[in-house]
Amino acid sequence: NGLALPEIKTKDAKTILVSLAKLKGFGALLRGKNAAHIIIPAKNTHIERSFRNFSHISVGLAQNLNLLDVLTYKYLIVANPEESIKSLV
Repeated sequence: NGLALPEIKTKDAKTILVSLAKLKGFGALLRGKNAAHIIIPAKNTHIERSFRNFSHISVGLAQNLNLLDVLTYKYLIVANPEESIKSLV
């Protein structure tokens, strides 16, 4: 439901990715090109900067989501889905 990082740390971001990769069907999250696009409802510097060291992961605001993002990445990870959907409407 939520994605929160108390500080800017790539190590914490990697822990999140490893946890998600253990779920069935998410094995390719840690490898490959354009693995995932993380959608956040509002600007969050901690999340954006923690994940920017991963070349196969991108982070973007829900209000900026476009068809190219949806088609480019294998996984779309929506943080705070209810808030994210509200920003799309």
